[in-house]
Amino acid sequence: DLVFVLGMVEGAVPRAPREDPLLPDHERSAAPSLSARADAQTLRDRDDFLSACALAPRCVLGYPAADLRRQRKNLPSRWLLDACSRLAGRRIFTADFARLLEQPGDSTWITPVPSFQSGLAGRLPPASVVEHDLCSLLASADPDRHPLVAVSPSLQRGFVALRSRKSPAFTEWDGNVGPCEFADVRSGKPTSPTRLESWATCGFRYYLAHVLRVQPTREPEDELRMNPLEKGSLIHEVLEDFFKKHGPGKPPAEPWSREEREALQTLAEAGFARAVGAGATGRPLVWRIEQAQILRDLDALLTLDEARRRTLGATFEAAEFAFGDAERPFVDVPVEGGALRFRGKIDRIDRSADGSLVIYDYKTGSDFGFKKLDEDPLGRGKRLQLPVYAVAARDHYGANAVRAAYWFLGEGVADNPRELPLGHDPAALLRPVLNVVAEGIGGGVFPLHPGEPTNNGFENCRYCDYRRLCPGDRGQAWRRKLEDSALQSYVNLVSGAAGFAEPGNGGGEG
Repeated sequence: DLVFVLGMVEGAVPRAPREDPLLPDHERSAAPSLSARADAQTLRDRDDFLSACALAPRCVLGYPAADLRRQRKNLPSRWLLDACSRLAGRRIFTADFARLLEQPGDSTWITPVPSFQSGLAGRLPPASVVEHDLCSLLASADPDRHPLVAVSPSLQRGFVALRSRKSPAFTEWDGNVGPCEFADVRSGKPTSPTRLESWATCGFRYYLAHVLRVQPTREPEDELRMNPLEKGSLIHEVLEDFFKKHGPGKPPAEPWSREEREALQTLAEAGFARAVGAGATGRPLVWRIEQAQILRDLDALLTLDEARRRTLGATFEAAEFAFGDAERPFVDVPVEGGALRFRGKIDRIDRSADGSLVIYDYKTGSDFGFKKLDEDPLGRGKRLQLPVYAVAARDHYGANAVRAAYWFLGEGVADNPRELPLGHDPAALLRPVLNVVAEGIGGGVFPLHPGEPTNNGFENCRYCDYRRLCPGDRGQAWRRKLEDSALQSYVNLVSGAAGFAEPGNGGGEG
């Protein structure tokens, strides 16, 4: 009696043509007996469409005006425009069709439905029990007192969640979950600087990963390239093995020999083989390119290391120096309400000619976010690792002075390694920020913080494993809560407000 043809969108009806990978259409044209595969597919789709339309006295063609998942408009199918042209008695183009949707006029053959909600609130009858209930809720002057809400606790909570998230108050539905004794980092349970950095980056991410312990799922076979974390681990392992074997006793002015450079390449190739065996390298072609880049980066590191050791008169001291284990004690940094107990692993430690220590943290990514170390040494709470490592190295070796630097493994990075101004006391530099971090985590403050907008979304969401769990209006959601007093310490920290570290003052508290 009635046929519906849905999804009349260009690219879907008809489908985009696909050529035979073994016998493409330009080769088929050389054989008179073979027709172009793309043409044949379109003809079959056309026959199917016309057959569907002819099956019943009435046929309704459905056109979704937008793709909600991709957040973009759809173009009407050419066959939908043909049908509209026959009904209108004139040629209908895409622009004409858009005007008809906005102002149908006397065209009885077209019924615009701007959205699903407008359809429920309009004259269209509900197509299911769920739609009937939704129509009833939409028509209610006071949905909170609707009978459906009264008998459904989950629906009641849903209304509370919607109102809370749209309000300017920082509520439990926005990450204000209240004190969590088991999550309090001042409880004496060891933690790592990078874990606390993740809270300063996005409180909601920290909550999911370290409080609820939601594990992200990854499908290695779907990865185009090697995961950045796994790539970083591979390079760290290669450098650890190399410097532990070839670093001790190396004079500051002695360059790396050809044999030593080849040994580093051999260690890297062994690491490549392990990564391939683990299925963590992505697509083969991209992986071959990445291998060549890693080998170039490692060789460039040795060249830069020669100049660095010669300038500082430095000798190798340790690689992957671990603290907070069976051999070395934890690092305790006092904060308000207790102390933070840290464990970690320092990528590399050198000793300069004057007896001071130089610690390095290898970075396999870009130097984005590390260009204003003098103005903001702790990066609004995102750079806690090196200062904590400096405290650990100073305490273990009893050194009077410790220097710290980020060493970037990649091309196009100027001023490499890049030193972090620690002042005379790294613990004093850390304390104002750690007070905010410890108080926030212990108090259950876990706001969604997307960071600054970028071309591809938001700064803090680019490599986040949990971005699909965040609302689409995350930027507006963050701005709505900024004035709530419960969130002010966090806002001051991530916005770079004064009072956490004063550059050039020796790391004292502001």
